[in-house]
Order: sequence, then C-alpha cells, then structure tokens
Amino acid sequence: MKKVNKVLFSLTLILVLMFPTIAGAVNVEQRLMPFVPSTGLSTNEFVIAHESGNSNNVGPDSLEREISFMSNNVNSAFVSHWVGGGGRAVQIAPSGFIQWGAGPRANGRAYAQVELARTNNAETFKKDYVTYVNLLRQLAKEAGIPISLDGYGKGIKSHLWVTQNLGGTDHSDPYAYLAQWGISKAQFIADVANGIGSSNEVKPDPIQPPVNPNPPVTPSTGKTLNLPGTATSWRVYGLNSSPTAGNEVGFLNPNLFGGLSYSILADRSNGVYEISTRDFGRVQIYGATSTGATVTGGTTTTQPPTNTNGRISQTGTFFMDRTINVRHGSPSTSANVKAQYFAGENLTYDSYIKAEGYIWLSYTVGSQRYYVAWKVINGEEWGIIK
Repeated sequence: MKKVNKVLFSLTLILVLMFPTIAGAVNVEQRLMPFVPSTGLSTNEFVIAHESGNSNNVGPDSLEREISFMSNNVNSAFVSHWVGGGGRAVQIAPSGFIQWGAGPRANGRAYAQVELARTNNAETFKKDYVTYVNLLRQLAKEAGIPISLDGYGKGIKSHLWVTQNLGGTDHSDPYAYLAQWGISKAQFIADVANGIGSSNEVKPDPIQPPVNPNPPVTPSTGKTLNLPGTATSWRVYGLNSSPTAGNEVGFLNPNLFGGLSYSILADRSNGVYEISTRDFGRVQIYGATSTGATVTGGTTTTQPPTNTNGRISQTGTFFMDRTINVRHGSPSTSANVKAQYFAGENLTYDSYIKAEGYIWLSYTVGSQRYYVAWKVINGEEWGIIK
C-alpha cells in the first residue's frame, strides 16, 4: 500500500508541475437555465465580453435581477455567464453551444459570452472587475484560443469589436461602463492579457478632471444645490481626493425623491461643491450647469458667461457610452455629420448650448466649430461628463 501511495503521490506531483494552478482561477456557480437551445457552434473562435447597459439596475441585487430577467426572456437573448454581486460568477447556459448575445455573425463563433452586471458601489465594482477579467481569461483557456482582447483573429472580443469588425449588431459595450470607473481601454486590454491576482489591487487609469483637484475653498452664503429628479446616479467624492471617476465614495439617486437639494457648505469653484449627506457625510460633488444641476439662493447669483451665439462657456470632458455623430456649424440634427465618436472615446469641450430639445457640447478644431449631443434636456444621457 505504501508503494502504491508513493506512486500516486509521484504522479500527482508530475501533473501539478505539468499543469500548474491558474492564478486568479474563478469559482463559477452553476445555475443552467432550462430550455436553452443546444445548437452547436459553426467555429470556436471567440469569448465575448459584454456589460448589461442597464443604468436603472445598479443596486446590491443587480446580478440576481439581470439573471432573472434573462431567464424569463431566454427566447430573446441570452449568454453563458454573468458576473456581479461583489465578484460572483454564475453560469446560466452551456459553453461551447450557441448563445444569442452578440448578433448573428458572432453568436455561432463564440465559445462563451460574459455579461457584467452594473453597480453603484466602488468596492463591489473592483471585485466584479477582477472576476470579470479572470473569467474571460479562464474561458479563453478552456476554448483553446488566444488570451488577448480585441486583437487580430481568434481571442477575447468586446461587443464593440464585433460591431466594428463583423457587424450584425450595433452595441458598443463594455468600454463606456468601465470608463465610468476609471478603467481605460488600454488597461482592460492589459489586464486581460496579464490577469489579476486575488491579492492585486485594481488601479484604474487616472482620468483628468475638468477642475483643479484641490482649488482654494471659498465660503458660500446660503446657496442650495438642486439635483434634477431625472438623474438616477450622481457621484460624490471624499474631501481629500480628486473628484474623478474611481474616487467616488458613493452615489446619490435624485430620481427616487423627485430631485434632491443640499445646502452648499463650500464652493470649490468650477462646478465642484461641498455638501453634507445623510449616508456619506460631508463630501464633494460636481454640479456644473451642464449636468442639469442648478444653484439657487445666496446674496448674489452668478450666471455662466454666454457668447453671442448662445453658447455657455464651460470646459469639461465627455465620455461617450454609444456612437454619436459630430455636427458641423450648428447644434442641429439637420447639420452636416462630419465624423463620429464611438463608445469609450472622449472629447474635451469648451462650451455647451441648448437647442432642439438637446444639450449640445461644443469644441473647435482649427477655425471650425463642432457640436455633439450629450443628452435630451431633462432626459436621457448618452455618456458622462467629468
């Protein structure tokens, strides 16, 4: 028996040396949906990275709600895996069979498709992101394809890559959502290539804010910051950090209350204020007029400078979450389209204007002025302002 045990131990040691444990291996919960199609793949080339795109589902139960919705609508669309809930990975359909998540030109070529549920909590996102990256890598290894993102040939592909290279779909995830948390396209590509160890800290690329991170604080006299009731998510930041994505300590949801109003405790200039909230204490918040926020009260009211064309001077950076046309000459849907920005890209603007029911951001290239629609007035936004 001892001799047999020694032989078994030797074989085990050889296998461990030949096939080392995958760093950052992901534990995947199995909750396969019934009645999913069992159609085989035409080829085995991709693992596709998605995110839910659902800005109305960002709470602590967002993962379960997304899985429940997909399970009840499996005949419309489904993927093999979900990530969320603070680093959980859940498989709901078999890998290696067709899934309906990336359009007809990619579905039959994708070994697995992974959706990332949204969250409004920074710590939850960090855990989700580590699992998301490592699960994509793990599935690529299972499929026997290169562990590279959005490169040439086989490999891990974003939904944006599918749209741009295969067509049959118009989605552009997951880059815009990742950018909201300070994860650039370059960092996502590098993280997928290298993996993230369980002890590694996720360090988002810094996003340059449109304001001085620590400007001199000037007292405010009885002014109130009003957040519109149409907004569902508004970042707040600690007093000693730059007010940029990735540094938030939490989110406010004005929509739940038909709008929120806060006394301005200090004006840090350039649209950054200090307020006191019930859940987060004294924090910074970005409430420039272009966000839809308004400031009322006080002994004086400062109006933003307006030029002769009706544009209001304000600088900032706009991060797109979808494809948006660039209009030349005037803020109008009938103006000539000169270019397009895609999800995950950004532009720096010098002013904005309200026209045709939209808020348009404006910038110049040389002597020419261009306009990009940011949002419907008091309605849907097509990206975020920093």
